[in-house]
Amino acid sequence: MTSARVRMFELCDTASDRGGLISVLGAGIDLISRDQYPNDLGAMIAISVEIDAYQVGEKVALRLSIQKQNGDPIAEDYINELAAVPSAELEEHFRDPGAAVFVHVVGVQRMQIPEPGRYVMKLSVDDVPVGSLQFLAQ
Repeated sequence: MTSARVRMFELCDTASDRGGLISVLGAGIDLISRDQYPNDLGAMIAISVEIDAYQVGEKVALRLSIQKQNGDPIAEDYINELAAVPSAELEEHFRDPGAAVFVHVVGVQRMQIPEPGRYVMKLSVDDVPVGSLQFLAQ
Protein backbone atom coordinates (compact mmCIF):
# COMPACT_ATOMS: atom_id res chain seq x y z
CA MET A 1 0.00 0.00 0.00
CA THR A 2 1.20 3.47 -0.85
CA SER A 3 2.09 5.80 2.02
CA ALA A 4 0.99 9.18 0.66
CA ARG A 5 1.26 12.68 2.07
CA VAL A 6 -0.62 15.51 0.42
CA ARG A 7 1.61 18.52 -0.26
CA MET A 8 -1.04 20.47 -2.17
CA PHE A 9 -4.72 19.99 -2.93
CA GLU A 10 -6.16 23.35 -3.97
CA LEU A 11 -8.98 24.76 -6.02
CA CYS A 12 -7.36 27.57 -8.00
CA ASP A 13 -7.73 29.94 -10.95
CA THR A 14 -5.02 28.20 -12.97
CA ALA A 15 -2.15 25.74 -12.51
CA SER A 16 0.51 23.98 -14.56
CA ASP A 17 2.91 21.08 -14.05
CA ARG A 18 6.58 22.10 -14.37
CA GLY A 19 8.26 18.70 -14.38
CA GLY A 20 7.32 17.67 -10.86
CA LEU A 21 6.67 21.16 -9.53
CA ILE A 22 3.35 23.00 -9.71
CA SER A 23 2.89 26.64 -10.64
CA VAL A 24 -0.39 27.90 -9.18
CA LEU A 25 -2.29 31.18 -9.50
CA GLY A 26 -5.18 32.14 -7.27
CA ALA A 27 -5.09 29.13 -4.92
CA GLY A 28 -7.55 28.65 -2.10
CA ILE A 29 -10.83 29.32 -3.88
CA ASP A 30 -13.68 28.61 -1.49
CA LEU A 31 -16.45 30.79 -2.95
CA ILE A 32 -17.92 30.62 -6.46
CA SER A 33 -20.37 33.37 -7.43
CA ARG A 34 -22.48 33.04 -10.56
CA ASP A 35 -25.51 34.99 -11.82
CA GLN A 36 -27.40 31.76 -12.53
CA TYR A 37 -27.12 27.98 -12.17
CA PRO A 38 -26.30 25.53 -13.59
CA ASN A 39 -23.01 27.13 -14.56
CA ASP A 40 -19.34 26.24 -15.13
CA LEU A 41 -17.06 25.88 -12.12
CA GLY A 42 -14.39 27.88 -13.97
CA ALA A 43 -11.41 26.66 -11.91
CA MET A 44 -8.64 24.07 -11.78
CA ILE A 45 -7.42 21.66 -9.11
CA ALA A 46 -3.71 21.46 -8.25
CA ILE A 47 -2.58 18.20 -6.65
CA SER A 48 0.87 17.33 -5.32
CA VAL A 49 1.40 14.12 -3.36
CA GLU A 50 4.62 12.85 -1.78
CA ILE A 51 5.42 9.16 -1.41
CA ASP A 52 8.42 7.30 -0.02
CA ALA A 53 11.24 6.98 -2.57
CA TYR A 54 11.16 3.17 -2.54
CA GLN A 55 7.63 3.37 -4.00
CA VAL A 56 8.74 5.04 -7.24
CA GLY A 57 7.65 2.86 -10.13
CA GLU A 58 4.69 1.40 -8.25
CA LYS A 59 1.23 1.91 -9.70
CA VAL A 60 -0.39 4.82 -7.85
CA ALA A 61 -4.10 5.49 -8.38
CA LEU A 62 -5.64 8.85 -7.59
CA ARG A 63 -9.38 9.27 -7.24
CA LEU A 64 -11.03 12.67 -7.19
CA SER A 65 -14.71 12.97 -6.39
CA ILE A 66 -16.85 16.09 -6.27
CA GLN A 67 -20.19 16.00 -4.52
CA LYS A 68 -22.83 18.12 -2.91
CA GLN A 69 -22.55 18.40 0.86
CA ASN A 70 -25.41 15.89 1.19
CA GLY A 71 -23.32 13.29 -0.70
CA ASP A 72 -25.01 13.51 -4.11
CA PRO A 73 -22.24 13.00 -6.70
CA ILE A 74 -21.39 15.69 -9.24
CA ALA A 75 -18.26 14.16 -10.81
CA GLU A 76 -15.71 11.43 -10.23
CA ASP A 77 -12.39 10.99 -11.97
CA TYR A 78 -9.95 8.11 -11.72
CA ILE A 79 -6.43 9.28 -12.45
CA ASN A 80 -4.27 6.18 -12.79
CA GLU A 81 -0.58 5.38 -13.14
CA LEU A 82 0.83 8.79 -12.37
CA ALA A 83 4.59 8.98 -12.61
CA ALA A 84 6.33 9.73 -9.33
CA VAL A 85 9.40 11.90 -9.91
CA PRO A 86 12.36 11.04 -7.66
CA SER A 87 13.18 14.13 -5.63
CA ALA A 88 16.77 13.99 -6.88
CA GLU A 89 15.46 15.06 -10.30
CA LEU A 90 13.88 18.22 -8.89
CA GLU A 91 15.69 21.50 -8.44
CA GLU A 92 18.38 21.46 -5.76
CA HIS A 93 16.41 23.32 -3.09
CA PHE A 94 13.42 20.97 -3.44
CA ARG A 95 15.34 17.71 -2.99
CA ASP A 96 14.56 15.12 -0.35
CA PRO A 97 16.41 11.86 -1.09
CA GLY A 98 13.91 9.85 0.95
CA ALA A 99 10.83 10.92 -0.98
CA ALA A 100 9.29 11.15 -4.42
CA VAL A 101 6.52 13.40 -5.62
CA PHE A 102 3.86 13.27 -8.26
CA VAL A 103 1.77 16.17 -9.41
CA HIS A 104 -1.41 16.46 -11.38
CA VAL A 105 -3.45 19.41 -12.59
CA VAL A 106 -7.13 18.74 -13.15
CA GLY A 107 -9.02 21.07 -15.47
CA VAL A 108 -12.56 21.37 -14.13
CA GLN A 109 -13.33 24.71 -15.76
CA ARG A 110 -16.29 23.30 -17.72
CA MET A 111 -17.66 21.08 -14.93
CA GLN A 112 -21.26 22.06 -14.30
CA ILE A 113 -22.30 23.20 -10.83
CA PRO A 114 -26.02 22.42 -10.83
CA GLU A 115 -27.23 24.81 -8.13
CA PRO A 116 -26.11 27.08 -5.30
CA GLY A 117 -24.89 25.29 -2.16
CA ARG A 118 -21.85 23.76 -0.48
CA TYR A 119 -19.73 21.24 -2.37
CA VAL A 120 -16.98 18.86 -1.24
CA MET A 121 -13.98 17.59 -3.23
CA LYS A 122 -12.35 14.43 -1.92
CA LEU A 123 -8.94 13.04 -2.89
CA SER A 124 -7.92 9.40 -2.38
CA VAL A 125 -4.64 7.64 -3.14
CA ASP A 126 -4.97 3.89 -3.67
CA ASP A 127 -8.51 4.13 -2.21
CA VAL A 128 -7.23 5.75 1.00
CA PRO A 129 -8.71 9.21 1.66
CA VAL A 130 -5.89 11.76 1.90
CA GLY A 131 -7.59 15.13 1.57
CA SER A 132 -10.74 17.12 1.07
CA LEU A 133 -11.71 20.70 0.41
CA GLN A 134 -14.99 22.57 0.28
CA PHE A 135 -16.40 25.49 -1.65
CA LEU A 136 -19.64 27.44 -1.56
CA ALA A 137 -21.52 28.22 -4.76
CA GLN A 138 -23.81 31.23 -4.50
